[in-house]
Amino acid sequence: MRRKLMPLGVVLVALFLFACTKEGTEPSTRKFISFKLDGVPYATELHSGTLFLPTSPDPLYNFSALYATALNDHGARAIISLKSEEAELKPGVYTSTKAGNSLSITLPFEGNDYLADDQTGDMTFQIYAKRDSVIEGSFAGTVTDAFGIPRTVSNGAFRIVYTSY
Repeated sequence: MRRKLMPLGVVLVALFLFACTKEGTEPSTRKFISFKLDGVPYATELHSGTLFLPTSPDPLYNFSALYATALNDHGARAIISLKSEEAELKPGVYTSTKAGNSLSITLPFEGNDYLADDQTGDMTFQIYAKRDSVIEGSFAGTVTDAFGIPRTVSNGAFRIVYTSY
């Protein structure tokens, strides 16, 4: 009887050990900007993220601005700039038709740069989560190259870990 219970005891102890986790630990947060350009997927890892907080008493300069740059091993670079109309950058929708909001994509292996800002292209960004030092969201729209040729950006997503200044 003892020999029959021994394997059962080992299994129960193993299950108990693997089921326990440390409280308060979270998986590392992957920082990225990813998107599809005309259906071709691109993934970049965040290089830097900065959130500038308002410091001026002048209402013209009393806004927050987020700047994030991400790169990949092939030299592709994506830069997101978002400017809040208020003193705090909050979850919501931001469009590139407003000055200060933009998406810039550089693909050196193609020899092309693409842009959506208040002068060219049309990009919609959605921030759906902001907590601690992390902003998450999505984006989609069109960017244009130096010749004004539009390209479609879809399935854009970002998780930006930022430093505040």
